Amino acid sequence: MALACSGGATRTEAAAGLAPVPVQAAGAKLQLDAATFGSDPQMQHRILGVGFTELHQCLGAFVLHVHSHWSWQRGEEGVAQQDVGHLRVDADGHLALALETPASSLHLQQLGSDLYVRYDKGTLRQKTRRDMATLPLCDQVVATLPQALALLPGVDFVDPQPDRVDGRPATRYRLRLASPLGTPLPDHSPAWHFPVTPPPRWRAQLQRLQVAGFVSLDAATGLMLRGNLELSGQVADGTDLPAGLSLRLDLLLSHVGRVDPVLRPTKAVAEFRRPLRHRDPLHFFRDQLGSAATSSSPAGG
Repeated sequence: MALACSGGATRTEAAAGLAPVPVQAAGAKLQLDAATFGSDPQMQHRILGVGFTELHQCLGAFVLHVHSHWSWQRGEEGVAQQDVGHLRVDADGHLALALETPASSLHLQQLGSDLYVRYDKGTLRQKTRRDMATLPLCDQVVATLPQALALLPGVDFVDPQPDRVDGRPATRYRLRLASPLGTPLPDHSPAWHFPVTPPPRWRAQLQRLQVAGFVSLDAATGLMLRGNLELSGQVADGTDLPAGLSLRLDLLLSHVGRVDPVLRPTKAVAEFRRPLRHRDPLHFFRDQLGSAATSSSPAGG
């Protein structure tokens, strides 16, 4: 089923939480078809490439939760990391965002033009929207699964089956490696980088790759409601011990149209700002301007 979202507010207003939703830039349309997702590569790219702004415009209020765990292992040495992203948008366009990693955490609330931010266990600070770009952070959460799929050398979406996600009818596609390996999916991630840089050319050196997972697409809108990816393999980079890679990622979009309001915090510290100094760009010429104004006045005026 194809989708067309329409409305009257601008994308900037929608992303800023300044307008009610659902909204859409004047004259713009978003056409997604879940039925052709498995057979149409262009439709795959369009659905996987949906960002926060489009998601917000089409669904209005929703909750998005993403959990990922990945690890590199070489012999007895290795590194592992768990990341959690939680995004909640209410019917007024106000949002609450939480990003948790082993190294740091960020909690953010945006209500109209006001922004409340807490880093790690620090103080909750009140800012203005001009002080911090929130859209890239929201896009980072939305793009988590497409970003992980872009790591693979080629993916097929097969075996469509009816599904229900949080009470909404959906179509579920199973993931499998393309055979023969096709063109990798484009990287839909924003301008962000992974916390740990992988070895050079690791994708081309990946062996014994095993992939499992699925995506469930909303029957009414074509948007991704749920996704799962499990990946494992070895990177033969010329060393005595190959590096082992494993990744598990789960995504769930729920509570569409029924999200509790994002409440304004009762206590926050206003961001310190230096008082603006009065500036007179023409101070060096002010006397001459006064004289010129007097001499140019009409007689008896």
